[in-house]
Amino acid sequence: MLTLIILVAGLCWAVSVSMDDMIKGTIQQKMAALTKTEVTLSGLETDLLGGRIVIKDLVIANPKGYHGDHLVRLGDVQVLIDIRSLNSKAIIIESIQLNEVDVAIEEKSIGQINIKALIDTVEAADPPPEPIDLLRFRLTSYAMAESTLHLMGGPLADKTLSLPSVERQSNLGNPIALPLKDVVKGLIQEIMKGMLKEGQGVMKDSFTQSFTKGFTQKIETLAPPPVNLKAKIQKIKKVIEKELPPNLPPLPFLP
Repeated sequence: MLTLIILVAGLCWAVSVSMDDMIKGTIQQKMAALTKTEVTLSGLETDLLGGRIVIKDLVIANPKGYHGDHLVRLGDVQVLIDIRSLNSKAIIIESIQLNEVDVAIEEKSIGQINIKALIDTVEAADPPPEPIDLLRFRLTSYAMAESTLHLMGGPLADKTLSLPSVERQSNLGNPIALPLKDVVKGLIQEIMKGMLKEGQGVMKDSFTQSFTKGFTQKIETLAPPPVNLKAKIQKIKKVIEKELPPNLPPLPFLP
């Protein structure tokens, strides 16, 4: 009897390890097909009875032409599935939790940003169908722990920000359930667009402050203009301000 118990336990362990390796390879393959970059993860744990999958050390490499060693690094991703939905028309992913999030936004040249390139690639991706795509999924919610955002290149080289944790409800697969690849695709787009918005906001604020401060310091070194010249400058100022982007502050010279 003891021998039988040991044999069954060993068989269960072997099946679990084999399944983990298979799921790990599938995740890497599908993520790479969506992002067109190298995707790696160090390990994966599954709890079939509890409906939990833990992905460890998930790394999405930079698109071609960028120099950072990664674009996204996640300490772990915890996926919780409602096992009661496994026999239904749509499998419910109750939550996806992203932990130890580290994102490096790199600007290669004006308007060329790695995370924007990744978003465009994912939007255009259309991987060939596979057997798992016959299943349909719904994502209920996702959350991201406090994350680190590195800004590289452009006006904010080597600046690092800490972003607060977020938790959001999701409509991916609702009301029409989606193949798993489309759920993953939509989730990547939502998260990356949020990160890009945060990075661009900081860049914009920094540019505005730098522009205003430098221009003010330059004007302060000049002598006050004569009254008639002052009136002419006022007219020129109004013309210039009409052409400036609406989010920039008024020109600092002259009241």
